[in-house]
Amino acid sequence: MAALKQNWLRLLIIILVFIAAFGRYQHKMPKRKYADFHVYYYTAQRLLRHKNIYDASSYRKDRIANFKYPPLCALIFLPLGFLPERIAASLWFSFNFLLLILCFYWSGFLIFDKHTSRRRRNITYFLGAIFTLRFILYNFDEGQVNILMFSSLLFALVSLKRNKEAVSGVALAFSGLIKYMSLLFLPLFLRRRKVILIFILSLVGFSVLPAFFMGWDYNLFLQESFLPFLCHSSLDFNSLSTHENQSLMAMLIRFFSSFSPYHVNILNLNAFFLGFLVGAVYLFVYMMAFFPRVKHLNCESLKYSFIFVAMALLNPNGWVHGFIYLLFPFMFLSYYLLEKDTNDLAGWFLVILSFLFSTWPNQIFLKGEDSTEIYSLLSLAGVILLGALMRVKLRKMIISQ
Repeated sequence: MAALKQNWLRLLIIILVFIAAFGRYQHKMPKRKYADFHVYYYTAQRLLRHKNIYDASSYRKDRIANFKYPPLCALIFLPLGFLPERIAASLWFSFNFLLLILCFYWSGFLIFDKHTSRRRRNITYFLGAIFTLRFILYNFDEGQVNILMFSSLLFALVSLKRNKEAVSGVALAFSGLIKYMSLLFLPLFLRRRKVILIFILSLVGFSVLPAFFMGWDYNLFLQESFLPFLCHSSLDFNSLSTHENQSLMAMLIRFFSSFSPYHVNILNLNAFFLGFLVGAVYLFVYMMAFFPRVKHLNCESLKYSFIFVAMALLNPNGWVHGFIYLLFPFMFLSYYLLEKDTNDLAGWFLVILSFLFSTWPNQIFLKGEDSTEIYSLLSLAGVILLGALMRVKLRKMIISQ
């Protein structure tokens, strides 16, 4: 009861926000046939009939986008297949909202010092919500699984901090099977042998789990079909170069390749040299999390922030909803600038500039078929955020010497 009294205002705000967001969802999404959630619901229906959920021709025939997740993810949606779609979509929305609250809470657990004031925490939560509002609403509207993956990954990191290694390994495996980009965190767990062992066993266990509900032969068929289907449907040139893809790879293809599908290319590199450039950029971005090393300043949270940005930028399929992972680095930078370095105006400038780039409307100042996505503004927003994080790292290195 004491905790409830202390947090009554937060709870009231959460309830009011849920009511507003749920009303918005119920008004908007039935008109759009529940967007990506309709794909999951359709897949659950096919699972119930033991149909091939990786048969692109069947999905195309019914004018449904492909389901691009492993059988475990399909199993999560299986119970919703027994319900009318509107009820199923409402339950999924409510579940996502709850998971998002946990994302904020677990991010705060990893970022805040023990003595951080309630006021500082609330301001950091508020800024994190504002800076990533576009991605939050996009995930709610589309019914995507990013919030589920994000919360599972944060839970793995929280469990690691609490020295619950078995729980951490299970959560990391679950997150990795939903979307593989969470495996960028795997090197942080390598020194914990128990975590790695549980992680490997959990991968096997989660891969076998659908068999207990759908049958061994059917599960084996789906497992064998998944990876070839994913490579064919998600790593084709169209997916990698389209303006909707805001990954660094897509940006480099658009700006530096001789086969750019848009008019913005400033270089004409062939496939070999472009591949070399992409590999070098990807390695550099990922290594920013580990080098140069800093022994102070809540080093783990800073490292996590770099990797969360990398998850958004390095994913070959960098759709807008995947940038919800920027919640953690935006919260970290907001907390740092509020609590540790309030006079760093350049730091605030970079954070706000990243926010502006990431929320810039797709059609503003443009005509016809053009979209600002062609110019990779969201990719640039992630790069600017990396710059803000590196600035924090370098400033602390200078101060500590």
